[in-house]
Amino acid sequence: MYSHYYGSYTYFYKAERVYNIDTKEKDWVLEDDAVYSCYYDLWLIRDQTVYSEFYDTYLMKNEYLVYSEFMQSYIDKSDEKVYLCER
Repeated sequence: MYSHYYGSYTYFYKAERVYNIDTKEKDWVLEDDAVYSCYYDLWLIRDQTVYSEFYDTYLMKNEYLVYSEFMQSYIDKSDEKVYLCER
């Protein structure tokens, strides 16, 4: 299978179909480079995520990702259950 993330072909039996933030489409990466996010219910590319202790899962590195010093964890600022107080 061709992987846009690697820019080359990968072995299908060692690959996982994931969401690629750069292309905004499904892509293929090796199993070691894939992580599952319960928050999005998607497989993601490890390098395109951070682990959030608040959600106990991986979050995408995007414009909604912020680090809360109070919670000492990454959070999704678009999450309606989280109230953000800006200085």
